Amino acid sequence: PQPQPLPEPKPVPPKVIDEPKVEKPDIALEKEKKRKEEQEKQEKQEKADKLKAEKEKAEREKKEQAEKDKADREKKEKLEAEKQKKLKEEKQKEEEAKKKADAEKQAADKKKQQQAAADAKAAEQRRQEDLKRMMGQATSATGGTGTAEKSQGPKGSPDYANKLRAKIRSNTVFDNSGVSGNPAGEYTVELFPDGSVRTVRVNKPSGVPGFDEAVRTAIMKSQPFPADKDGKVPSSFTFTHYPKDQ
Repeated sequence: PQPQPLPEPKPVPPKVIDEPKVEKPDIALEKEKKRKEEQEKQEKQEKADKLKAEKEKAEREKKEQAEKDKADREKKEKLEAEKQKKLKEEKQKEEEAKKKADAEKQAADKKKQQQAAADAKAAEQRRQEDLKRMMGQATSATGGTGTAEKSQGPKGSPDYANKLRAKIRSNTVFDNSGVSGNPAGEYTVELFPDGSVRTVRVNKPSGVPGFDEAVRTAIMKSQPFPADKDGKVPSSFTFTHYPKDQ
């Protein structure tokens, strides 16, 4: 067979090359200038917005801190006021308690002074009574029947009577804190010529057995009793003793 003829190639159109459009130099510069201006304007706006936001944040934080400081200050002032009020109340209570204690102390001191004055007056009266009784024993019989031995008491020597009484009282050991009042006890002591005790007689009990026994012990402890200025020891003497006159 006969070979078939090859088709003729189609003609290739010429390639069109798009070349960049070249603008005029003045137009390009103008556009670049505008672009830079827009960019600077945008950057300036962004910077202004950032500064504004930072300023608003700082002002907000400052306001919040001021409010917090104010609240803390008010709280502190309130606590301080409560503290001062409490201290004032406590001080007032202390002053009132002190005034009350001072008044009670003054009243107690006054009462004590009055009691001391009354006790001193009573003690002096009792000393005078003891002196009169002992002086009377110098010329009277101890038994009262006419046959009893006459007393060799202190003949005109009041100091001697006080000396005997003081010696017995100095040896009396008794706790009078539980004694109500100041009951008197009357005692007669009979002596040997050497001043030692012959007998002790309770003429009038004080009503406090412990005190009467303490007086008896003091009498025995006080022997021998000294002689009077005339060199003689009385055969007996009587005296009154009180629990609170020790």
